[in-house]
Amino acid sequence: MNLKKYIAELKRRHVFKAGLAYLIAAWVFTEVAALVLDAYSAPPYFLKTILIIIAIGFPILLAFSWVYDLTPEGIKKTSKTNHTVSISPKINHRLNRVIIAFLSIAVLLLLVNQFKDGPIHNEGKAKSAKINQGNETSIAVLAFSDLSPDHDQEYFSDGISEELLNLLSKIPELKVISRTSSFSYKGKNVTIEQIGEELNVTHILEGSVRKSGNKIRITTQLIDVAEGSHIWSETYDRDMEDIFEIQDEIAEVVTQQLKITLFGDIAKTTEVNPEAYTLYLQANHLYQLHTEEAIRKAEDVIKQSIAIDSAYAPSWNLFSRIINTATANFYQKPYKEGLEFSKTAALKSLELDNTYAPAYAQLAGINSVNRNYAAAEKNINRALALDDGNSLIISKAAEIARNGGRLDKNTEYLLQAIKLNPLEYRYYYNLGIVYIWLGRWDEAYDAIEKYLYFRPEAAVQHAMIAHILVGQGKKQEAWEEVQKEPSEFWNLYTSNVVANSLGNYQVADSLLVEFIDQYSDSNPVMLACLYADRDETENTFIWLEIAYEQKDPDLTEAINYNNFSKYYQDPRWKALITKLGLPKDHWLLKKRK
Repeated sequence: MNLKKYIAELKRRHVFKAGLAYLIAAWVFTEVAALVLDAYSAPPYFLKTILIIIAIGFPILLAFSWVYDLTPEGIKKTSKTNHTVSISPKINHRLNRVIIAFLSIAVLLLLVNQFKDGPIHNEGKAKSAKINQGNETSIAVLAFSDLSPDHDQEYFSDGISEELLNLLSKIPELKVISRTSSFSYKGKNVTIEQIGEELNVTHILEGSVRKSGNKIRITTQLIDVAEGSHIWSETYDRDMEDIFEIQDEIAEVVTQQLKITLFGDIAKTTEVNPEAYTLYLQANHLYQLHTEEAIRKAEDVIKQSIAIDSAYAPSWNLFSRIINTATANFYQKPYKEGLEFSKTAALKSLELDNTYAPAYAQLAGINSVNRNYAAAEKNINRALALDDGNSLIISKAAEIARNGGRLDKNTEYLLQAIKLNPLEYRYYYNLGIVYIWLGRWDEAYDAIEKYLYFRPEAAVQHAMIAHILVGQGKKQEAWEEVQKEPSEFWNLYTSNVVANSLGNYQVADSLLVEFIDQYSDSNPVMLACLYADRDETENTFIWLEIAYEQKDPDLTEAINYNNFSKYYQDPRWKALITKLGLPKDHWLLKKRK
C-alpha cells in the first residue's frame, strides 16, 4: 500500500479522529484528576500512575481504531464491514461532536487555571510550587529530640543537630537551611509536608538523642518531602568518645543518599576532649537563649571548656561571640575592653585553625565596629570563600557591606541569607530598612510585611510603614499611620517627616522644636536627618559634626538615610566620610531611585 492510500485508509477507519479525541479527553481527565488529588493531598505517585495508564491506553486505542470499525449496527471488524456504510456522515459528525465537547471543557479548565494561578493565587499553593522548582537539592536538619531518662540533655541533642547542619552546609552542591529556621519547629505539631513547604526544601533530616553517662544512642531518619517517606534511617549505640565519628558517618551517608556528586572530600568534625565538647555545647545552648543571665552563664561554661581543652578553635570563637554580646547588648563589660578581648579570642581561634570560617566572620565584624573596613572586607571574603552556605556568615557580610555603604551588595547578601534561613525575621527587617534607604518603596513594603508576619507586635512598625507611604506619595495615609506608633521617639521623628512632606510647615516647625528639646543631646545625628529632610543644608552639617564629635553610635548607620543623598557631592560630606574611615567612594555605591 502506498503512502497516500495508507493515509486514506487511516482516515476511513477514523484513526486520526479517534487519536485526537483520546488525547483531548486524556488531558481533560488528567487536569480534573490533578485538582481532585491535590484537594485530598494524595501522594504524587497517584497522578503518575494515572499518566502511565493513559500513555499505555493510547496505542491500544489506535490499534482498536484500525482493527474495528463503527457502523450503524455497532462495532465490527473492518474486514467484515461495508465500507460505504462505515464512513457515513452520521459517524463522522458524532466524532466531531465528541472532539468539540472535550475541547470546550479543556478551554474552560485553562481559564480556571489561569484565574487560580493569577495575582491573587493562594499563598499556600505558591509555597507548594516552590518545592518542585528547579533541581536544587536542599535539606533542613531539625532539632533532634532529647530522649534521655531525665530529659536534661536538650543542649546535647540541639548541639548534635547543629554540628550535623554545619558539616552539611560546607557542601557546595547542597542548600542547607540554617539553625534558626530549622529549629523553629521544635515542640510543634507540624507535618513534614508543611515544613518542606515553609522552608522550601526537598529533604529533611530528623532524629533523637538518648544520653546516659558515657553512653549515647542517636537515631536518624532522612525523609523525602515530595514522597513523604523515609529513604534512610539508622541507630547508633556508642560511647561518648565516638560522637565525632558518628557525626561524620551521618553526614557522609546523607550525601550518598542524596546522590550528591562531591568535588573533594566531605568536611570532617574536629575532635576535642569529650568533656570539653559537652561543655562547649552547653555554652552554645546558653548563648542561643540570648538573655542577660544566660550570657553570664555561657561565659562561665565556655571558660570551663577551654580550661579542659584549649586547642579547640570553635570554643575560642564562641568565647569571642559571648564576650561581644555581653559587651554590646547587655553592657556587662567595659566597651573598649570587651571589644579587645573579643578580638583576641577570635584571633586565637584562627591561630588554632586558619580554615575556620566563622572566626573570620567574627573578626570581620569586630573590624567593622572599629571602622577598619579594609580589614573587615578581607576577613569576610575569606570566610565566604571557606563557607558560603552559612547564613550567619552571609548576614555578617551584609552587615559589613551596609556599614561600608555598599547597600546594593547588602541587599544581595540579605536575599541569600533569607534563602538559607527563611524564618529569621530580622533579615526581613534589615532588608526593608535598606530598601527604604534606597528609595525602593514597593520592595521595602513587601519586606516589612514579611517581618510583621513574624513579629506583628514589633516596635516601630507604624513609623516604618509611614516612611514607605511617604515615598509612595500616599502622604495622608502616612500621617494616619504614624499616629498609631507607640514609640515616643519614632512617633515624634516620623511625624516631623510626614508633616513636612504634606506641606504642613507650621505643624512641622512645632514638632521640630519639640524634637530638639527632647532629643538633640542624645540623638544629634537624627536631628541632622530632620534638617536634611527640610533642605536646611547648614544646620544639617552642623548637627552631623556634633554627632561625630560626640561619637554618636548611630552615625555610621544613619548617614545611609535617603535624605542625605543630596549632599554626596558636597566637600563637607566627603570630609565626613574620610573622618569616619569609610571607603572614599561610599556615597557612590548606593544606587538609589
